[in-house]
Amino acid sequence: MPVEERKPLSVLSKICFGLSGLALEIFLSVLGAYTNVFLVEIAQLPPLFGTSVVFGGRAMDAVFNFILGPLIDRTDTRWGKLKPWILGAGLLLVPVYILLWYVPDVGSEGKLAWYIVLSIFLVFAKTALAVSSRTYVMFLSPASQERDSATAYRGIFSLIGVSAGVAIHGQIVGAYSQAQIDPCAISNDTGAANGTNGTMDNAFLAEEKTGYLVSAGVISVIVVACILAVVVGTTELRDISKTSQQKRNQSLVKMLRTVWTFRPNVIMLMIFFCVQMIQNVLLGAAVLYVQYGMDLPGQIHNSMLAFAVSAAISVPVVGMIVARFDKRIPFMCFQLIRNRTGFVRGVKEAIYIRAHHPSLNRDGGRFRLPAVFDSLRRHHVSDFPAFNAVIRTSDEGVLTSDTPPTMAQLSNRAKLYIKINDDLSEDDIKKLRAMLITDGHLGRTKVENATPLEIFDLLEADNKIGKGNLALIVDLLKALGKTKLAQEAVDIGNETEGA
Repeated sequence: MPVEERKPLSVLSKICFGLSGLALEIFLSVLGAYTNVFLVEIAQLPPLFGTSVVFGGRAMDAVFNFILGPLIDRTDTRWGKLKPWILGAGLLLVPVYILLWYVPDVGSEGKLAWYIVLSIFLVFAKTALAVSSRTYVMFLSPASQERDSATAYRGIFSLIGVSAGVAIHGQIVGAYSQAQIDPCAISNDTGAANGTNGTMDNAFLAEEKTGYLVSAGVISVIVVACILAVVVGTTELRDISKTSQQKRNQSLVKMLRTVWTFRPNVIMLMIFFCVQMIQNVLLGAAVLYVQYGMDLPGQIHNSMLAFAVSAAISVPVVGMIVARFDKRIPFMCFQLIRNRTGFVRGVKEAIYIRAHHPSLNRDGGRFRLPAVFDSLRRHHVSDFPAFNAVIRTSDEGVLTSDTPPTMAQLSNRAKLYIKINDDLSEDDIKKLRAMLITDGHLGRTKVENATPLEIFDLLEADNKIGKGNLALIVDLLKALGKTKLAQEAVDIGNETEGA
């Protein structure tokens, strides 16, 4: 039977097919970057539960890859083989994706069940969409050059999807997270009278939950538009879908057995699973590192956007390098660079620990402020009144390594912090916490239960105050109406600068 003359694949068809890559990557990038933070910080799940949800989803992804391939291969409808799967998976994906960012009002066990069930449905829809859309290129055209061109379009849109997902989600959630909440209004709320910063926490969580849901809605609209573009803007070739009809006569169980026992396929799936696991763990770990390790919760979204954009830019660069030097040499160079970077990072972490750990933070036998307040916190719990009396009568400027802890003598700057701690009321402390969070000086997780002394210690350790500069403390005291203490801070700052 002669092959029917076909028109070349149009640019519009290639673009519509390429949008399937955008639809897939735009939400996968968000899931990989923000799932861990959302489950632990917004949904308030224990870290073990959050890890169980993420790992369970990845494990089910590998299982569905085995099952959905034969199912899709056996599908043959009047609308085509793959279009029903693309449309059905996309329509299922949208409501599940939105519900994944909703926090039900139940206990931890109920939330765990909620997110595990949603994760299974989400992974099923994602795998069905990924397998069907990636296979769809074989049914666009019989010409390999046109299929390669369509695949290139899909790759470009996939890169756009990675950057767009992180950008859209990050900026929307960031806008809601940074909504200014009046510290005075928070502190005057009677509902927080018996808690520490409870109203502020609820207000911030409510804002962030809204941001996650709004972002999910926007991304879902984009996904639906892309899916409809694929279904409407492309034509699936019917004759190609019938080339392996004789193989489809075998039972589904036999097909699954064939797939599961085909060694190259199993090896490739295991490699794919491991690579995807590493990539998602690294992406999630990067978010946690920025938020907790660097204490920059306000910069998470910008950091993720920078990572995504740099990754998108690097792909064509790496492509040119591979085309010039083949695959082996660039791969080995990448491994050497990656290992070298890990070694340097380990050295930097060792230096950081050396600089900040109280027992190691010495300079000629003199302890710096983080060690001073570590000792102060220990005695604040046990015998603080006697310890405080000794501190107030001392004029020594430093704490030496030979001084007994219970008779330690603090600097004037440290004694100022103690005086501030004694003078602040509960309402003042709540206002102080709110100001530090809304201005981005410290993360909410560090401030929410911290005493003023612990807050000043954190500011000193993170160099937020700066050597010989108490401008931040002065501004905070003035905002709290503590003009006398603010003037003392100015005088001590001037003395330190003069010294």
